[in-house]
Amino acid sequence: MRLQNIAAAAASFGVVSAGVIQARSSQDTCANTVFTGEVLHLSVNIVEYPVIVDVELKEDAVVTIDNTILIDCTNAPTHLHTTVFATTTSTITKTVSTATVTAVAGDAAAGSEQTHSIATSTETERTVVTQVGTKTAGHASNGNGNSNSNGNVVVSTKSKPNNSNPTTATADDVAPVAGGSAVGSGINTNLYTATTSNTAVRTIVASASVHGSKILKTYTTTVASTVATATAGEWTDWTSFKANGVNLGGWLEQEEVFDQYWWDQYAPDAVDEWTFCEILGSRCGPVLEERYATFVTTDDIDKLAAVGVNTLRIPTTYAAWIKVPGSSLYHGNQKDYLKKISLYAIKKYNMRVIVGLHSLPGGVNSLDIGEKSGNDGWFFNSTNLAYSFKAVEQVLEWFVETGYPWAFTIAPINEASDNPSGFASPQTLTTNGTNWIVKYTQGVLARVARIDKRIPVMLQDCFLGEEHWSPYFATGTNIVIDTHVYYFAASGVYSQWANGAICGQASVVGGDGKFPVFIGEWALQTLYSNSYANRENLFNTQRYAWSLYAQGGSFWNIKHNSSAAVDGQGTQRDYWSYERLIDAGVIHSVNATATYC
Repeated sequence: MRLQNIAAAAASFGVVSAGVIQARSSQDTCANTVFTGEVLHLSVNIVEYPVIVDVELKEDAVVTIDNTILIDCTNAPTHLHTTVFATTTSTITKTVSTATVTAVAGDAAAGSEQTHSIATSTETERTVVTQVGTKTAGHASNGNGNSNSNGNVVVSTKSKPNNSNPTTATADDVAPVAGGSAVGSGINTNLYTATTSNTAVRTIVASASVHGSKILKTYTTTVASTVATATAGEWTDWTSFKANGVNLGGWLEQEEVFDQYWWDQYAPDAVDEWTFCEILGSRCGPVLEERYATFVTTDDIDKLAAVGVNTLRIPTTYAAWIKVPGSSLYHGNQKDYLKKISLYAIKKYNMRVIVGLHSLPGGVNSLDIGEKSGNDGWFFNSTNLAYSFKAVEQVLEWFVETGYPWAFTIAPINEASDNPSGFASPQTLTTNGTNWIVKYTQGVLARVARIDKRIPVMLQDCFLGEEHWSPYFATGTNIVIDTHVYYFAASGVYSQWANGAICGQASVVGGDGKFPVFIGEWALQTLYSNSYANRENLFNTQRYAWSLYAQGGSFWNIKHNSSAAVDGQGTQRDYWSYERLIDAGVIHSVNATATYC
């Protein structure tokens, strides 16, 4: 993970799809439905603008969003939770926060098939920007179900077993969005004002159209699971396992940003680990060996386990596994330290461990994390590919040697780009670049098969999403897609109003549903208005959302000591260091009765 370069090309940090919004037929029911469409456009701005409709319907109704989509709800009483995506920039920059709920006369729901079910607590509270009107049987007065003349209001509805009338608040209750790209754009304020649901149990059957293909996904959850669903000795199945993870970055691979004070003691002019070792010369080995021995200890693992962490994602360089001629990366005792920490976590806490190759010979993205700043020679180089396969083989053999191969997942590549000028954007990979990674991944899968096919392969999506990769691999392949979601460079994202963006994005992060998705990196910093007080809210929302809609995630990072300023309060270490957040009282074990999306 590299802050400086990513910020310049953040167009796909957790971007969601903008789609053609299609009208729904009257046969569709309306409980926890996700509406999306064929992907036409990707932009970081899209993350601000999905329309999230969240409302209790006491009777059958037609809901009209922005005069664009009509949702005919025929299974009331029900809870309608819908995420709708805009089509073009011109669409998303006008006010799309208005949903019109219009009563349907008669028993339209009679005989309709209910394909969605929700078990709710005895009391739920939700907020939605909405218009309420009336409808004559069979059609709306203006052809779209909207005959309202009352204007926009905020309706806060509290439902109980004996239904009570909704209370109405004024439009002043809607939180303002000011500054940045949001000025004058008329953005969806409902995205930032929807309140937390108290729903304790839910079954979601979501119908979505992705790349023109209709898919059906089912989510059943009581809370976002943060407990390993695999017992000791059971192989990790990413289609069911839910990770509550933390990255151990800056331990077996070095990045300047993690610990600037430590870095500057030895090589303040170094920009990456490669030049760090070149500057230190013969001192590099002893300095890094001390780092390996002290940066992460078993006490750290105890601290993580105490708040429910069940997964460790551990980046390494290829030099931890093999020697490559001409490489200045240090090859030492990394495997010994990795084994000590991994086995302690596995034996004592039944944690699962993802071992990643964050760099590959030649460089995968021209960044410090890819091998060396300026190096991107891994692509289309058969020699570098052969060395990469040797590193993979060493990792797999090491899994077996530990005696606990069932606890490990291999992640053979990270944030690769053969078009560095388009890093982290939809142009980050050329077609040939994609094909090269597929060739490499297929080679990794073949090597895994020689050891044990039950070892999962985690493919980092290069910010392109699960659906970019799914066509290249057969259904049932033991692959999990790793995607990275950050809001520190997402245009218009304010800390206090980010919850809707998180939940809306999480609802579509699964792509076409062919392979499980894991959020391999996430943090708390937003582009604007960071505050100490809102950290716990953002942490709980993301931990919950990634586990509700995907297979969980891993926070970046266990330790982070950067003093770089952020917009708002504090510095980066206040939003990126898991252990500091524990110490500050921000992170606790999961509250099994709380939901955040």
